Amino acid sequence: MIGPKQERGVYIHVPFCQQACSYCNFYFVTGQRDHTDFITAAIREIKESSEFFGEDRIIHSIYFGGGTPSRLTLKELESILNQVHSTFTVSTDAEITLEANPEDITKDIVNAWFNLGVNRISLGIQSFNDKLLALMRRAHDGKEALHAASIIKQSSFRNFSFDLIIGQIHQDLEMLNQDLRYLESFKPPHLSTYLLTVEEKTHLHKEIQRKRLPDVADRTQEEHYLHLMKWAQEWKYTHYETSSFTLDGYHARHNANYWNHSPYLGIGPSAHSFDGKKRYWNSRNLNEYIASATASRKEECLSRIDFINEKIMLGLRQSKGIVIDHLGLSEIERRALDKSLQAVNPLHIEYDSRNIRLSNEGKLYADGIASTLFL
Repeated sequence: MIGPKQERGVYIHVPFCQQACSYCNFYFVTGQRDHTDFITAAIREIKESSEFFGEDRIIHSIYFGGGTPSRLTLKELESILNQVHSTFTVSTDAEITLEANPEDITKDIVNAWFNLGVNRISLGIQSFNDKLLALMRRAHDGKEALHAASIIKQSSFRNFSFDLIIGQIHQDLEMLNQDLRYLESFKPPHLSTYLLTVEEKTHLHKEIQRKRLPDVADRTQEEHYLHLMKWAQEWKYTHYETSSFTLDGYHARHNANYWNHSPYLGIGPSAHSFDGKKRYWNSRNLNEYIASATASRKEECLSRIDFINEKIMLGLRQSKGIVIDHLGLSEIERRALDKSLQAVNPLHIEYDSRNIRLSNEGKLYADGIASTLFL
């Protein structure tokens, strides 16, 4: 099921965090300084996954996500990278990304990452505003965010991305504009922006349930998102995916694997994988993962309808949209899709006999529109 021209990626989930952010529902652990058992398990899982992509072992991206990968020591990071290189053939132009938090950034560590072969940093700024950072329970303040951004801007890294969370509780438009003015001074080649989402079982969700914080305002989120898109256009960013903006030549190749339905291998607790036919996911428990990494994997074989629905969902996230012929629909399924399209607010979608795209306003409702179009 893996096409010869598809790019392949390896994702490594590093679950360690200094503290729990109020909004985060990714798998993480705090207060654990000894990473030895995790590193051993991750290396073992990489070795045991040598046949995951079949005969062609060339990979085009490596992504350290989390959690907080910048919590790893240089030796730990190097040992995982070395194993990936030993197990697979890493293309000479591979994108190798490390997620990092501002509190971990120093000139020396950034230079050391670059010398190890990391060629892209994704910096979790989220905001430069101290009040918002405190509400999010981030481990850094605005001053640290500015300092970290400055170090990366002046480093050897030419490919880096900044993360921003918008539409936050107590965030007004002037606060957003202040964050954008800081971004203007650094002009990151890539920008990932996310509307604040309230996930169950997070601290933020509990605070809202207890009436200690107001809920997220839909009107605020819509205003901020549309304002951001206008700003990005003025600053020559291409809005190529719902949450992603890039200057020419700096789109995130690894993330594009997900959106383009390309295969990827996930390493680490809670990591997901896709081999072109089946989806796999690892145990969401560090101790279980350490005990037996690959044995903890569960799998799901996707049906033809599952594939079509995933292509709809992933295609709508991208500005290029969906090429209808690429869905491989039967005549009956095509009529069903046409009927579903008529149920979507015409202000939110643009389509003809060949393509389907979301309008700028429609990007706010991508998930809901996708579910409407599912077969």
